[in-house]
Amino acid sequence: MLKQVSYLHVKMNNNENMLGELKDIKDNVRFFFGKEPVVRDPAMFIIPQDKYSIQIKSAIPPSELEKPCRSLYTSVANFSLNTPDFPEFVEAIERSIKNSNGWCHKKLEEKANRFGRPNPMATYLRITYGQKLGTSPGHAYVIEIWPPGHFSPIHNHSSAYGIIRVLHGRLLAKVYPELTIKPFQYAPIEQILEQDQVTWMLPKLNQTHQIRNPDLYGSSAISIQCYQYGKEDSVHYEYFDYLANDGRSIAQFNPTSDMDYDDFKDLMKKEWDQFKKT
Repeated sequence: MLKQVSYLHVKMNNNENMLGELKDIKDNVRFFFGKEPVVRDPAMFIIPQDKYSIQIKSAIPPSELEKPCRSLYTSVANFSLNTPDFPEFVEAIERSIKNSNGWCHKKLEEKANRFGRPNPMATYLRITYGQKLGTSPGHAYVIEIWPPGHFSPIHNHSSAYGIIRVLHGRLLAKVYPELTIKPFQYAPIEQILEQDQVTWMLPKLNQTHQIRNPDLYGSSAISIQCYQYGKEDSVHYEYFDYLANDGRSIAQFNPTSDMDYDDFKDLMKKEWDQFKKT
């Protein structure tokens, strides 16, 4: 039992005098104890409860999620982009990205240097849903739009609980053990997320990743991502830390909004109506 552990002895490079001889790194050494024993890699996908059985090894049902993730999953499980009042919403977004006069196209060009050295492919749109309530880093709900081939920097998520659901297209998620300027010393876990698939993160699990639209010449990918601080989180760190485009430094990203969701939908409707008139 962990509560009975009173002493922990650690060696690094078979060195019993680690804290003395390696004093420069001692403040960066941390130990985390989970609630459950780790006997296998946890499944990255969540599937609806009525589709789950013990025969499925690649996914878990919502009932197995911790409470913050379970609540977030429920809130976005039925979220839809195309609605009866605007069934061409996704098509309008695609056109706005491809059209040099479209708002999406211009905003993506504007963000080319957002993560350090300019890179037009290291861009995506952040469309926020609802108010910023202080219960998460930035807004709790964010619709992210990834044109073909576009990607995020390697980044983490402020030790928050999180849910990611693909609404359109597909995404490649690369999960790393930690955020470092040497991310390739360990091979990441890679997983394709198809439309309607859902993945999750905990404060100490799946926190550091890179998201990419793997389709270079296909459609854009659109996801909804949602986050929540845990009750145990007394820090409420407001930033996402990321590896800059030059790969030489770790920087802070303030998760600001490119536009409110309702305003964005209205804007896409106006662009679409104008397109149909021409």
